[in-house]
Amino acid sequence: MLTKSKWSIGIIIILCLVVMSGCSFRSSTNLSAAEVIVTSTDWTDFKRSEIQLQEGQHLAVDYASEIDAGYLSMKLYTESDDVLVEFGVGTTDKMDLIIEQSGDYYLMIVGEGFDGELQVKWTIDM
Repeated sequence: MLTKSKWSIGIIIILCLVVMSGCSFRSSTNLSAAEVIVTSTDWTDFKRSEIQLQEGQHLAVDYASEIDAGYLSMKLYTESDDVLVEFGVGTTDKMDLIIEQSGDYYLMIVGEGFDGELQVKWTIDM
């Protein structure tokens, strides 16, 4: 029969394994700036961030990614699900866009077995 201390040790081991799995995901947004950071081992998921933009606004996107293994994709879509920009992966770069049509755009980040780091930050000039 298992004692309380053995159960406690088992739970602590499980919690340590979860914490040490190496996956973290942060996201923050406000009206004119946002940031998504992923540091992961074996991340298979997606992150969709909505961005409301008006005609004539300037969207500046800074991004950096390092891929040790797996697949990573970053794309900016229009309201009608057309790809506006496909960002390079495994690189550091900056992209500046002048918005031609008002609408609800979204940034889609997809990872499959992704090991590495990703940081995407954007600002909107009114």
